[in-house]
Amino acid sequence: MSHKSIESISKAYKSMYVTEAMTQESLPDKVYVDDNTAKWSIDGSVRSLISKESGYNESDIVGITVNDMVLIKLNRSDRSLVSGIRLQNGEFIARYATKNSAAGGIMPLVKVSLPRLMIYSLTEESSSGETDEIRFESRGTKVRYIRVLKDFLAGDLGIV
Repeated sequence: MSHKSIESISKAYKSMYVTEAMTQESLPDKVYVDDNTAKWSIDGSVRSLISKESGYNESDIVGITVNDMVLIKLNRSDRSLVSGIRLQNGEFIARYATKNSAAGGIMPLVKVSLPRLMIYSLTEESSSGETDEIRFESRGTKVRYIRVLKDFLAGDLGIV
């Protein structure tokens, strides 16, 4: 793949998320920014699931939140699935895995709002396959904290 096509994919990916300038300082106190995942406690079954799934590896882990919910950056086919979804500033869509989901071999999609400290699950229709359209619940779950990688904030979300 040429450098130019990689650059255009990167710009398209950023355009899904970035609507206006945001800084790390403008995020809530409970959004912790780390340089790497070394301090994160990631269950071995979750690591195993990520490495087995096509198109993912451990370097795609971009965040972690309560109940050891590991957030995984979308791959190319995921990004095409969610390309039509409008997001607010500081929001992103990721796959997630927990010890329980790893036991079932699944990594569902989730929408994350950093400014609101909210996680939005897929609607019942989207997760059951009743509709081809990806939709998220309008009411999310408030979380106590979210840890994210600095490189993901700056590179993918445009938050510096």
